[in-house]
Amino acid sequence: MNKDIIQIGEAIHDAMFSFVRAGIGFEDGIQDDLSGGCAIGSYFLTQHVKKRLGLPIQFKAHSCHAWTECLEHVYDITYHQFDSSSPKVFVIPSGSDQRYVDDDYQTLKHIQTCWPEGQQPRNYRLRWERPNKCHLYLRPGIKLRVSPP
Repeated sequence: MNKDIIQIGEAIHDAMFSFVRAGIGFEDGIQDDLSGGCAIGSYFLTQHVKKRLGLPIQFKAHSCHAWTECLEHVYDITYHQFDSSSPKVFVIPSGSDQRYVDDDYQTLKHIQTCWPEGQQPRNYRLRWERPNKCHLYLRPGIKLRVSPP
């Protein structure tokens, strides 16, 4: 388990919750328990761990969940959707939980085109304010598609 990955993951987790609390987003996007945000959070965790730490982190997903794996551990920053008492970054050894084992992994390209628009990482940006604080926002020019109340 890598504490630097956890620290980056916690900052992204917090940014996702702040985004949800602000009430901005897609009807089919990130929900208040972080469901719908797994690919978004995992994508940004992958990008920033590679950039900052140079570690061999991998984005992984199957038909209904996304997470990251690095140095023989799973790092899931949206596990809160399954257990609200979980830590911000749920970490377990790779292969130790069937939830993270699948013969039908999906590529990021597939997620960017086939998953609901509000769950596609390409529609979001992450801006770092300082090493442990970042903000999630919609990509400039994106048009929200939400149903009226």
